[in-house]
Amino acid sequence: LKRGRYYRITFWAKGEMSGEVSALVRKIGSPWKTYLSGIRFIPDENWKEYSFTQQAPTDVDSDIAVLFATGNLGVLIIDDLKVEQFEEPLNSAHQNTNPVVKGNLIPRSSVEGKRDYFWSSGIYSGPDGEWEDPQAERVSGGLYGSYALKIPSAKTEGTTFTRSSWIPVAADTPYTFSFYLKGEKPGSVIQTNIFAKQGKKGLGQKTFIATDKWQRCSISISKVPAEVTDIYLGYTVKAHSGDFFIDGLQFEAEKEATAYTPSFPYELYADMDGYRSNIVFWGEAVKLNLYAGSANIISPDKNVNVTLIATAFPDKEIFRKTITLPVNKETPYILPIKANGLIRLTMVAEKTDLAAPQEVLIARLPQPRNTGADSSFGGHISIRPFFIDYAKKIGLKWIRFHDATLITKWKGVEAIPGKYRYYDTQVNAAVESGLHILGLPDYPPEWALKQGKTKKEYVDLLAFRELCKNLAAHYKGKIDYWEIWNEPYMKYFFGGKPSQFPAVFEAGATGVREGNQKAKILGFCTELTDKAYAKNMPIEKRGIIDILSVHSYFTNIPGGGSADLSREVKSYLSFLQPHKPEAIWNTEGNNRRFGSNSFYTFIPVSKRDNINSAAFGSRVWIEQINGGISKFFIYTLHQSDTIMYHDGYQSMIGFDRSVPPQAVASAVTAWCIDGMKPVSVTRDKGIIMRAFSDNRRTTLSIFDDSAVTGKLNFDINKIPKEITVIDLMGNNLRDETSSTYIIDAKPVFLISNWPASKMQEACIKAVSKN
Repeated sequence: LKRGRYYRITFWAKGEMSGEVSALVRKIGSPWKTYLSGIRFIPDENWKEYSFTQQAPTDVDSDIAVLFATGNLGVLIIDDLKVEQFEEPLNSAHQNTNPVVKGNLIPRSSVEGKRDYFWSSGIYSGPDGEWEDPQAERVSGGLYGSYALKIPSAKTEGTTFTRSSWIPVAADTPYTFSFYLKGEKPGSVIQTNIFAKQGKKGLGQKTFIATDKWQRCSISISKVPAEVTDIYLGYTVKAHSGDFFIDGLQFEAEKEATAYTPSFPYELYADMDGYRSNIVFWGEAVKLNLYAGSANIISPDKNVNVTLIATAFPDKEIFRKTITLPVNKETPYILPIKANGLIRLTMVAEKTDLAAPQEVLIARLPQPRNTGADSSFGGHISIRPFFIDYAKKIGLKWIRFHDATLITKWKGVEAIPGKYRYYDTQVNAAVESGLHILGLPDYPPEWALKQGKTKKEYVDLLAFRELCKNLAAHYKGKIDYWEIWNEPYMKYFFGGKPSQFPAVFEAGATGVREGNQKAKILGFCTELTDKAYAKNMPIEKRGIIDILSVHSYFTNIPGGGSADLSREVKSYLSFLQPHKPEAIWNTEGNNRRFGSNSFYTFIPVSKRDNINSAAFGSRVWIEQINGGISKFFIYTLHQSDTIMYHDGYQSMIGFDRSVPPQAVASAVTAWCIDGMKPVSVTRDKGIIMRAFSDNRRTTLSIFDDSAVTGKLNFDINKIPKEITVIDLMGNNLRDETSSTYIIDAKPVFLISNWPASKMQEACIKAVSKN
């Protein structure tokens, strides 16, 4: 490699992998430095060309290569690998090639429906403002049509935001965003933004002062950068500003705003009253309100013919019907479907020039089982009424108070020395809903940090002990589990030296026990496979913990040729000898790859990625519990309410609070195995079996072993009738037209009151080669 020159690496690949492959340029030997970070991809059965171009940061004369790295087993075939060198930068393979589309690019610009999945709202705030949870909503009195969009401000604290979904744009083209605005409090300020999807960078920002009269506002960008393919629009409002009202929105490929013109004469909507995320339970009817609204109060047509299409995950059409909707009048409609799991309802105008297609996601889930504190299913959840209800509906029973909230964090509780702030409303609501809380008292305020280069303590130990004592005493009976510090091995979370952590941990644990003798102490919150930091804890102090807490993130779909989790768990427990903790909890983990799962077609997620996301959302729990982890807290349920976090760890909820595939799979898995103990079963070639029992019923999960090539068939007819067989969406496989099921990455569950060995025997008889 020559410093400053550009290198293009191109290759063809195909294969059968359960997870990602990384292609990069790296030093072959120690210290294995990466020079060109490359790309990540999942190959499929067809040949596909891949390419990346990057600039060399330094000269490297030898011992470098193109590396293909995996975090999983499978088959990968590479051909026609080329490395080319260039003096000048090349046009990026990801350069924007979108065409220029004229007219209004906002599909439902007069906001006539109760809820438009094009918009989502959230808040940046402490616990009080988040609990208020201001949301954009439709209100009467629109300038165009009957309604307008209300953009709220918080009445307590924080900054609210309302953002659109992605809008495709053309490179090197000017765009203008315009809208009509008025405010509840004349003189209040609202900020308008245009963001780029790529890099989440701001392309334009402008503030407007509202009056009590409608005024037209606009913001323009001179040209879209070449690498930007999509943008999203946003409004930001500070607390106590009152409500703002928006109507006649227009985003167009123009240097300045033109006269407002709706993109279509009508707007289609489907909504479920009382179900913000459109969740119903098995056996419940899907009750919809359908609506065809018009930007003009007096409509040229009295009715619009609309085709309703229901598609079950991952791609099976289960319903199609054309109905007539009266304009500007809600129509109650019961969707006649029996399928469980994730359903996409698409509304399409019979005359396609009358309205933009609309999509709504509906989830039919099992009623959560009453497993209480024995549950293994937890998460990182925004402490707001909606999210508490949502977490409960998808089967989670535990909340970890980490970066989703400041409720038990030192900075949120004792910002001023000696002055404590408790959040009883939020904690009581979570507990009363049946959720259990794991508290964290870390994240110290500035005043608590010890200053100076020769400091012996990272924080004021006496103050930390007192904080933990008061927290444990105040929340006794509501928060009885305390994890003293999050990831102390990371400077971001613990700025002190490793040798300083044992004193901090001991001070916190002592304080908790002084406040609540029955409280359980969790630690040391290190990586499951890396005990180096935990070794700083003196042997005589390791008995402080009641429950060992670790973090384990994933690069693959657990199970089937991946690392033996139980062996890793046993290794850590042996390190703690002679102390033996009551249990081991994985208090944080996920796979970033699967943060982008969604069943919407306007979000670019492939069918294969969604299937793997659902498989991960089930197998991560199966493998954790089977491997000896008592509780697992999936990360996360708090980075939502905006499309900008879609490609992160936002795996269990959509940007608009819809239910994604991973959450449905998790909910079904919780119904099948939560509260049960793992039971040992023998291994069968090509298939992974995991059994769980609670002495009343047994669940056997089966899925493909990615360490063995090929697929196996599963004949439902060969399974005794006494055994219930359901798929990952919760559907009874006996109801399918074909009795043959191909075992793949997605688990299938067999449920009965038989012993595990007898169920496994019946299962093996039903398996054959594909």
